[in-house]
Amino acid sequence: MHPDRPQRSSHLLDCLSADNCPVVAVTGYAQHVADQIGGHVQSRFVALGADSTETPSGKTVDKRWIVVLALRALAQEGVIAQACVEQAMDRYLLQ
Repeated sequence: MHPDRPQRSSHLLDCLSADNCPVVAVTGYAQHVADQIGGHVQSRFVALGADSTETPSGKTVDKRWIVVLALRALAQEGVIAQACVEQAMDRYLLQ
């Protein structure tokens, strides 16, 4: 709206682009609601919703699955070892 002023960035981008860590967005609504902000985040983005199909056997996405999926995103980025994801799945009985 003001071409003579420097371009501003969004608050979301300012908050989530501080480093290259993955961003996990979780909502009690359908997954597509959380997916909407993914286009505004430069880091790896993982969205989880009430209808997420990320879990085998149709289990409900709860805090344990959120932890495992966040760890999986970190492992895929090479920040942690895949063994950490497997340890979490064993610890939370998600196998």
